[in-house]
Amino acid sequence: MKLLFFLTVFISVFSFGIAQQPSYSAVKLNPEEPKAGTAVTIQYKPVSALQKAKSILAYIYVLHKNDPVVYETELKKSGKNWVGTVSLHDSAAAFVIVFADGKTIDNNSNKGYSFLIFGEDGEPTVNSYLAMANISQNHQFTIGVERDDKKSAYYRDKYYEKLADRLSDVDFNDKLDYFTYKKDTAAILKLIVSIPTDKNAGENEYNRAIAAAKQIRQAPLANLLENVMKIQFPAGKWRISEASASLSKLRTGDEKLAFIKKYEKDFPEVVANNPSEFKKLPASVALDYARQGRIKEAFDLNLYPDNIFNRVNTYFRVIQSSFDNSQNSDETAEYSQQMLNMIEGEKKNMTLKPAHHTRANYLAELNKLYARLATLHASILQKQGKDSDALTYLQAAVEGYEGTNLQVNEQYTKLLEKIYPDRVNRELENFVKSGHFTEAMKEQLRSRYHLKYATGFDNYFAKLEEENVKKIKKEIEKSMIDEAAPGFTLKNMKGETVSLENLRGKVVVLDFWATWCGPCKASFPAMQKSVNQFKDDPDVVFLFIDTWERQATEEQRYKEVTEFIEANKYSFNVLYDEKAGSAYKVVSSYKVEGIPTKLVIDKKGRVRFRSVGFHGNEMTAVKEMEHMIKLAAAN
Repeated sequence: MKLLFFLTVFISVFSFGIAQQPSYSAVKLNPEEPKAGTAVTIQYKPVSALQKAKSILAYIYVLHKNDPVVYETELKKSGKNWVGTVSLHDSAAAFVIVFADGKTIDNNSNKGYSFLIFGEDGEPTVNSYLAMANISQNHQFTIGVERDDKKSAYYRDKYYEKLADRLSDVDFNDKLDYFTYKKDTAAILKLIVSIPTDKNAGENEYNRAIAAAKQIRQAPLANLLENVMKIQFPAGKWRISEASASLSKLRTGDEKLAFIKKYEKDFPEVVANNPSEFKKLPASVALDYARQGRIKEAFDLNLYPDNIFNRVNTYFRVIQSSFDNSQNSDETAEYSQQMLNMIEGEKKNMTLKPAHHTRANYLAELNKLYARLATLHASILQKQGKDSDALTYLQAAVEGYEGTNLQVNEQYTKLLEKIYPDRVNRELENFVKSGHFTEAMKEQLRSRYHLKYATGFDNYFAKLEEENVKKIKKEIEKSMIDEAAPGFTLKNMKGETVSLENLRGKVVVLDFWATWCGPCKASFPAMQKSVNQFKDDPDVVFLFIDTWERQATEEQRYKEVTEFIEANKYSFNVLYDEKAGSAYKVVSSYKVEGIPTKLVIDKKGRVRFRSVGFHGNEMTAVKEMEHMIKLAAAN
């Protein structure tokens, strides 16, 4: 009876929250139905994770029609609650709140606390529904919430329902979105045919019309619209695209730079209209100069001064090229140091922080950027024989990656052993305890161990791993899900038919992959070890589903898949996902958003685990798969 009452209350509250303003026990707003351009008071009652917090920051991600802007508000304690205020921008459409005390956060179990913006009529604004749809679909990574297609579809339906009432008043893009959503090909065709008469249509609208024409298979119309666009906007962005294509055909950096300078002189209006796009053109010049040993000239181009990530990543390639080609190491080290100093300065001042980043997230990204460059800088210093200096930067890189980059950890412990052999054992032990080690690091520790002891390494190593194994088991148990596994019947590499229904009563591991997917292939040595581990267990089956391939023909696909599997001597049962139009059937039925994705299905045909990506640690991956299979088998 209590359960029935709870479910009734939950369903009624959820339904009401979705229909109007979402309601949460931990968060209250004043006013409850905020309007754009007004101040909102946030009252927060901490959940268990933040109940003992000494300070709490509220990160408020305010969505306009599209991109979010984040505000950081320090809350003040008021009794059992924490209170703060944020002023919403005039164009605010919806917002999400995440609460944090350092690295401890409350984001409503990865859903975020999301709220609508209301109009003068007391109803949510039209764009508020669209913003809420985008929160859990287009911006989930930026905002830090999980994808929720059902919630997103609900709000998108509401948006288009409201948009239909005012369709005559909205611009071309909104009309096109509406007709695309309705799959009204006739209306789309009528709309894009009329665009040359739309005085408000810009180059962006033309590009969208061209794309829509191609989508509905009207190639002649797309070509016609493209020609009209070029006449209408002779100094548009399309000019930069054509310039970039011409630039790519030139062979040397000098030829490219001469082309860019001439273009700037001949087409000043194009350059003036598209400054950010034009500034991207010299990037290929810098890389050509680097290959020729002209690193100073590459840096004199001063690429991407307003975007530290683009700047550092581009010049990282310049420095890497110079290093790989064994060019002037002093000069290479000087410029890599210059880039490191620039990152350090940005970490202090944050003058280039994007609007959608919190200070904490931006700092974390800068730390990773620094770590990546510091690793290369350390290699340059090692080549110069400056091992002590190199070790300092490798240690900084380990810290920047928070110990999760296994290759950096390995490079660090090798150099540490060379300089400070008395310190390396402890560092290796710590990496093993955290699970962030490579096979080479294990062998390094084995060699260090045998300097003192003849036997007993396996027991010693197993004890070090105990802490990480316990952590893995705990995390795996927490990640357990319960979803229906859609059925399928596919052919494998041998031409045999494999049906999921016929495997009922067994634990089935699905691994979605493709030949072009680097992380997929990187995970395969670990998956081969898992296959070997359970090869004698008749109740465990591994199926590797090849999907999302890009080859021109199915024959070419089969050939490349077969050659890859055979060349690497993998004993995988590879199935070929089938296409339905342009989409692949099975990967779509399992709502896979990225590969590699691994699913573990229990004996009753229920998906119990979903793992996306590959963290790079082979041994940890094997243990994770082992525990997932054992837990699935026990249910």
